[in-house]
Amino acid sequence: MGNEEDFKSENFTLFTQTEGKKSVEVMGEKKDLEYKAKCYMNQAKTIGYAEVDMDGSNQVAFISKTGSGTVMTMTGEQTGIMPLEVPGLHTIMSVLKDTPLEAIYSGHKGAFNREQPIADEAWIRTQTINLPNTAIDVAMAFVKQFMDSFEQVADKMGEALGEVAKGMGQAMEQAFDGITEGLNQAGADVPVREKPAKMPKAKAKPKPKKKAPVKKAAPSKKKVKPAKKGKAGKKKKK
Repeated sequence: MGNEEDFKSENFTLFTQTEGKKSVEVMGEKKDLEYKAKCYMNQAKTIGYAEVDMDGSNQVAFISKTGSGTVMTMTGEQTGIMPLEVPGLHTIMSVLKDTPLEAIYSGHKGAFNREQPIADEAWIRTQTINLPNTAIDVAMAFVKQFMDSFEQVADKMGEALGEVAKGMGQAMEQAFDGITEGLNQAGADVPVREKPAKMPKAKAKPKPKKKAPVKKAAPSKKKVKPAKKGKAGKKKKK
């Protein structure tokens, strides 16, 4: 059977309609996302899906439980298994927007990885009603992964530009060294003009030193003793 016949054989029925809102924060900006959803479940109680109207955008999401964990399929901007880590989800399958409902269902079954879905009516009801919130969690995880990847790319670009700048600096330095060496070689045979010696400055004539005044010898204070009269001077009496 084709996708359409397979989908019809599941006998999906609408079991409730719901609405609500969820607050999210993207790059520091908070926003309330309002949604309305129609919830369906198949006859075997193994698959549920919701048609969600969120801020004017229509999306579809399927959910099931296997032995490995919860499998979710939703419409988005890409096709295939999304490498995301979201609490409570084992496998996240994405299909392009505007994909026919029967093809979304077929993609969801393909995400079981050959495992059989587990029948659990209460679980299917609860998880299907909560699909709009789960879809938002997946979208936010995708945005976070994108921002992390962007930062890593930016860091690598910064490192690469730094290496380029470093390489350019080295190249310029080498080029400058080559130019300097070339100039030195070109001027090797040219006599180098020595700089004229600087004329010595004329020495200033030394000023005549002042002669120290000659000090007159002070008169000797030593007294001259009078000469003694000799005995010869006296006349002998006859």
